[in-house]
Amino acid sequence: MKKLVVSLVVTGILLLGAGLTGLFLSDNDFNTREEKTYTLDELTDNVEELLDNYDEPLKISMIYVFESRDPYFLITEIDTGRGAMELRANTVTGQVYPDPSVARMWNVKYMQRMGNRRIMGSGMMGGYIRDYDWENELTHDEALEIAQNYVTLKTEGIVIDQNHHEFYGYYAYHLLKDSEIVGILRVNGFNGQVAFSRFTGTLAEINK
Repeated sequence: MKKLVVSLVVTGILLLGAGLTGLFLSDNDFNTREEKTYTLDELTDNVEELLDNYDEPLKISMIYVFESRDPYFLITEIDTGRGAMELRANTVTGQVYPDPSVARMWNVKYMQRMGNRRIMGSGMMGGYIRDYDWENELTHDEALEIAQNYVTLKTEGIVIDQNHHEFYGYYAYHLLKDSEIVGILRVNGFNGQVAFSRFTGTLAEINK
């Protein structure tokens, strides 16, 4: 069984992004792949190994498996049930990387920008590096109203699933068309900005 080291601890910091060849992928590596090398079980092991490096107990709550894209992993906090991260795992290399969406920029607890790198997890001196408070200023009802207005005005035949996840910095809603999940709509928890990520590739299965 292939074994991939997916974590690197440097003074208590996990670094993602440019310059960490062999650990995490850069933005240039999010491409469709025909040949699959790593199994879903192996990729799940890699994600769980990464989660073991956090002080907070985290778990994989949901996995979206696509026919021609890297699987999507929804990570939540065990103690609070709150959304923590949205990750992908490369089916060819086994590497774990943030979902290529606004979730990378809007997550104020687990992902922050520092120069051309992205930091995940505990920061220096046992704290987190952040620009503002973790707690969303918008309530769920306010975010849901914004999401519903967007869906009504900007889409056709799409409805918001009742299930949602509150992350640190944004809310995420599944969007359905003909009872099938077609994407994720995210509402910024501070300014109400909306971002719709439509799934690319065929969604083959959902593991909960």
